[in-house]
Amino acid sequence: ARRRARIEAIKKKKHAKAKGQGESSASNDINELRSSKQQIKISRNVVDQAFDQAVDAVTNIKTDAEYTEMKRRRAEIGAITATREKIDEALNQSDIKNANLEEGWAVLSNIKTPMELEEALKEKEKECSVLDQAKIALIRELENMLVKRDEEYTKR
Repeated sequence: ARRRARIEAIKKKKHAKAKGQGESSASNDINELRSSKQQIKISRNVVDQAFDQAVDAVTNIKTDAEYTEMKRRRAEIGAITATREKIDEALNQSDIKNANLEEGWAVLSNIKTPMELEEALKEKEKECSVLDQAKIALIRELENMLVKRDEEYTKR
């Protein structure tokens, strides 16, 4: 009977030990689960931060590109406006010179002596040549601007 009591006591101890280990194993599993959930939370936060940084970077790139394009357009509009003003000024000057030339032709018809007429015609020829050169220079300048614009367009 003593032996039996001892065996039962040993069994009870083993059973209690096994039960205690089961509880510690369950608490270890709970701790591991908590740790895993915390790691998942941390990972999600890291991913969210990386995503926010990527969105911010893309937004900054878009904003910079839009700002650069806005500056380019403003500069282009300024250049176009300056060119239009230059062309308008050249046209006004040309109109004035043409009007002076037209008046000069009327005066030439009143000249009676051939020598005076020849001198007046040579003077008118010089005035026409100056006017013609000014128009040719303006045309060349506009052609150069057109070439530059074409080159800028093909670079984009």
